Amino acid sequence: MMVVLNAKFKVNVQCEEYKNCDVLEIKVPNLSINKSAEAGCYMGASQLMWPDKSWATTYNNATCIKTWIKDKNTICIEKFGCYDSLDEITIWLCSMYPVVGQRGELKVYEKNAITYEAVQTQVRPNDLVLVKQPGWCFLHFYFYNTYAIKNGTPIEANLKGFPEDVDVDFPIIGGSHQAEVGGNLYCDARIENGKFLVPEPDSRMTSTSYEPFVMIYAVRG
Repeated sequence: MMVVLNAKFKVNVQCEEYKNCDVLEIKVPNLSINKSAEAGCYMGASQLMWPDKSWATTYNNATCIKTWIKDKNTICIEKFGCYDSLDEITIWLCSMYPVVGQRGELKVYEKNAITYEAVQTQVRPNDLVLVKQPGWCFLHFYFYNTYAIKNGTPIEANLKGFPEDVDVDFPIIGGSHQAEVGGNLYCDARIENGKFLVPEPDSRMTSTSYEPFVMIYAVRG
């Protein structure tokens, strides 16, 4: 048994409530499980480098952090301080939370057919994996020919076979940067009605050995 959750929200890391907490907690209505194992979610932040120079540049950086369900009304997120020197962080939940404390039969889900049809910006995905189940789905791929990515030109594609009842925001992560904080470059991405969109890609996503990837669990319906 598991729970799949999607959300995107920002946190002011300079407020006293954040500085004084050990773990971020989100209060929600009753979940269908009491407690989960640790899962993963994404955390991102922006840093302006060389602000007084003509070459001032803002870098968007992201990394993976831990999240878990503490009880039926509490989602916990690891307080990972690599961006605490900045103004705010963004958290994306595109996560599957497996229940703990129960035994059950191990289930292997079969992959479903999916096709990536580029509409704008001719990049090709590799390792394209889709799993569709009632109420949720899983998607993974990465771009291995990124040289067509240009600043200001959206990446847009139709995902043939992907459920059309999904509406989810997430980061597409991959690319180098020169910020002082860690993580990889990210750009905001979205899937809605079977369409994949990166509205404002960054040409630094073309960096060798930093292939931009998507890996999300998404709620259906």
